[in-house]
Amino acid sequence: MGLWLAMLVYLAGVLWCLPHFPSYFFCDEAVSANWAEYLLRHHGRGADGALLPTFFPNGGKYNLGTSVYLAVPMVWAWGKSVVAVRALTAVLTALAAAALAWAVGRALSLPAGWLVPLCLVATPTWFLHARTGFEAPMAVAFFMFFLAFGLVFLAGAARALAPALLAAALSFYAYAPARLVVPLTAVALALAWLASPTKTRANAMAVGFLLLVSLLPYLRFVSTFPQEQGRQLAVLGSFWAQEQPLGVALSQALASYLAAWSPRFWLDPSHHLARHAVPGYGQLQGSLVPLVLLGGVVALWRAWRGPQMAGYRFLLLSLLCAPAAALLLSPGVTRQLFLVPLLAVLAAVGGSALLGVRSSWVKRALTTLLAFGVVALAGRMAVRGMVEGPPLEQDYGFYGLQWGAQEVFSEVRFQLERNPGLAVALSPNWANGTEELASFFLPDMGRLRWTSYQEMASRRQDWLSHALVGLPAEEFERLRQDRKFTKPHLCTVLFFPNGKPAFFFFRVGYSGQAEALFAADAEARRRPVQAEVVVGEERWLVVHPQLDMGPITNAFDGNPNTLIRTLEANPLRVEVQFAQGRWLAGVRLRVGAAPTAVRVLSANGGWRQVAQASFSASRDTRTVEVPFAPLLVQRVAVEVANSGEGEPSHVHLWELQWLYIKERLP
Repeated sequence: MGLWLAMLVYLAGVLWCLPHFPSYFFCDEAVSANWAEYLLRHHGRGADGALLPTFFPNGGKYNLGTSVYLAVPMVWAWGKSVVAVRALTAVLTALAAAALAWAVGRALSLPAGWLVPLCLVATPTWFLHARTGFEAPMAVAFFMFFLAFGLVFLAGAARALAPALLAAALSFYAYAPARLVVPLTAVALALAWLASPTKTRANAMAVGFLLLVSLLPYLRFVSTFPQEQGRQLAVLGSFWAQEQPLGVALSQALASYLAAWSPRFWLDPSHHLARHAVPGYGQLQGSLVPLVLLGGVVALWRAWRGPQMAGYRFLLLSLLCAPAAALLLSPGVTRQLFLVPLLAVLAAVGGSALLGVRSSWVKRALTTLLAFGVVALAGRMAVRGMVEGPPLEQDYGFYGLQWGAQEVFSEVRFQLERNPGLAVALSPNWANGTEELASFFLPDMGRLRWTSYQEMASRRQDWLSHALVGLPAEEFERLRQDRKFTKPHLCTVLFFPNGKPAFFFFRVGYSGQAEALFAADAEARRRPVQAEVVVGEERWLVVHPQLDMGPITNAFDGNPNTLIRTLEANPLRVEVQFAQGRWLAGVRLRVGAAPTAVRVLSANGGWRQVAQASFSASRDTRTVEVPFAPLLVQRVAVEVANSGEGEPSHVHLWELQWLYIKERLP
């Protein structure tokens, strides 16, 4: 009865006001449903034509898997909506919470197993993320199923091992950090089983078969994208992707792991991004910490003696494995989310210890106090987050909550439906992944174009007089003060929850002064930039066109994951003057996937071409070399062009390295 009541409280907590809290709808919530729709339209094939892909890209990284396949029946039945996406996560976590509560009650003989779902819904980080469409809480939900069936297996139910391994596989394929956490926890389960004095009989052949079948999709992925895992670590800034001694990397990994346990990480309300926190709360409620600590002490004692020692050993070993993602990357809220259900179990262990008194009336009083106390904590947090909302000074913009996806695209859709011949030009500079959000909310993107104040102000846009423009408040204010434009004619203004203007939809044209101002701006943009770059112990004088991404030092830092991009110049011409002459025999470049042309010029006796090469399109960035006859130079230029494109164009360059003669000698 207690578990049923606890689950009602949990469901109320994660389903109440689902589309309105969190107040943002993030691109990571939209992307799984978008890929699910893509699979349905393309008969189960991914963007590269592969049948039932193992992982799907999100933000350039192959991170999505289970969440996409879970979304397929949802999208097929109900289409794409904020409520459907978030309800999928909420219901899945509810089932997982119920399974874990039932398992700890059965396997660990805890009379207060019902505390697990109550403590989860009273934990701020879980309360928030279980209401989103992020893949992380889905991965943790399957991790909870794995824990639940693993505990039941250790308690003597051999049939529980198969669903435990299935749940582990679904968690493994749901979220990148789970690819470390889940295997380590599986090892913990094996160790707890081996150390158990009364081992549950396990069919070795069946276990081996399940493991092999579970690994086949991953092996297919690794064979297709052998460099992807290392590339992801490098892009995310892992200490293992840096060129440094092994001892330094190990010490950084240990420090990162310990930081994932720090009270500041879990209890400080200001330690994390606003969109990953309930206003005024840390990741945990401090009021629940004593109960968790008591449960930890009891679990340590019972791991060494008692009939459930195998289950408690598995629980404690899993507790050590849950934050394992911090061994690869600095601690993050969603990466450490695997720890939360284990802390809820410890709270249930501590609560059960308190309820172990013999007096029936004391037990009833403590049960009532525990239940109503945790529910009160959850209720106060829900009111704080959903009713009172964030403080008035909350940043709702790009570096804060990134509020506005539902509101902005609802307005765009309304305008497009009301005006069949209208085009809407929308800025993407107010949230991550606005293209994913547009694909989620708009059935047809044919009349939507992306723009920005910078694009409209840099050169004349012929479409401007025929389009409705949507800009965030900062860009709109810059446009309003720019003499190139006429006075904007407002159509709709959207406001942040704190009452401040957020987004403007308007019509505007170019003023009579625009052409002269455009010409002056274009002349200024064509002026090259001169900079001094330190490479090793040398100082080079570098001349390059204006950039809109990355400093010029990125091209010489030896890091293949940092880049520069031209503002509009094509080709990208980099002139380097060395402190003294040197013999060169070629240049090595890391360039983009587009068709690329490279020229090398020397300033000996005036600029003259010494080498050129062309490279066809590829699937990804690549390293290319342009060799030439050994040449003594002090000033040299390299031009990298997007073949077949004029100006303006964005030319990307990740690395520029010289091939010295000593590299060419045997």
